[in-house]
Amino acid sequence: MFDDFETAVTQRILAGMAEGLSEPATFGVLNQYLSPEQSARVSPFIFAAIFLGQFLGIFATGFITQRLVWQAPFYIFGGLGITCAAVSVVFAVAGMAKKRDALDRNKGDIKEMKNIPVFRIFTSTAVWASILLQVAAYFWDPNILPLYFNQSFGTKIKLVGVLAGIPILIFGALEPLFALVENILCKHVSTTVARKSMAVIGCLCVSGCLFVAAFTSNSVVAACFVAAAYGSSAARAAGGFFVDSLIVHHCNVEKLHAWWYEVAIVM
Repeated sequence: MFDDFETAVTQRILAGMAEGLSEPATFGVLNQYLSPEQSARVSPFIFAAIFLGQFLGIFATGFITQRLVWQAPFYIFGGLGITCAAVSVVFAVAGMAKKRDALDRNKGDIKEMKNIPVFRIFTSTAVWASILLQVAAYFWDPNILPLYFNQSFGTKIKLVGVLAGIPILIFGALEPLFALVENILCKHVSTTVARKSMAVIGCLCVSGCLFVAAFTSNSVVAACFVAAAYGSSAARAAGGFFVDSLIVHHCNVEKLHAWWYEVAIVM
C-alpha cells in the first residue's frame, strides 16, 4: 500500500504549503468586510467548499485514470491549480491589504509587533500534541483512501474514487452543521470550552470509527465507518476554523502570536 509513499509525502507537503497560505489569505479578505466574530461564524461555511472540491476531484480521478493514463489527473488538476493561482494574482488581493494597512495607519490601529516566544513555542508539549494531531489526521489522507479501497478490498480503479469521495463529501456537508452547533454552544459557554469540547468529541469518534475500519473485512462496513470518521473530524475542523478566524485578524496580527504564546505556556 505504501510502495509510492515518497510521492504521497511530497504531494502532502505541496498541498500543505497551499493550505497554509490560502487559509490566512481568506481570513484576511473576510476581515476586510467582517468583524472577527462575524468571520468566525462565516468561515466554516466557506471552507466547506474545499471538501466539495476534493470530492469532485477524487470522484473524477478514477474515471479519468480508467479512460486515459494514470498521469492524466496530475496534469489536469495541476493545470487547474496553476490557473487558479494566476487568477488570484490578477485580482491582486495584496492591493486590498495595502489599502487597508494605509487606512489603519491613519487611524493609529497598527501597533508595534511584540517578540515571538519561539523557544517556548517549540518546547511546549501542548504545541507538539497539536502537531501530532495534525500528522495523525493527515496520515489518513484523501490521497491514501483510493489505495486503501483498491488494495484492501480489490475495488476497481474507476470505483475507488467514488468510495473515497463519499467520506470527503460527508465531511464538507457536516462541517457547517458543526459550526452552527459551536455557535450555539458559544452563547452558553466560553469559546475555549466550546472548541475543546468539539475537538475532544470529534477526535474520539474518529479514533473509534477508524479502529473498526482497520479490523473489518467487509468493504461496505469499512466505507461506512471511514465516512463516519471523516464526518466526526468535521467537528474538530469546524472548531479550528472558528478559532483561526478569531486570531488571524488583519488589524492586529500580534493576537496570533499572543495565542501561540498562550498555547506554549498551557503545560
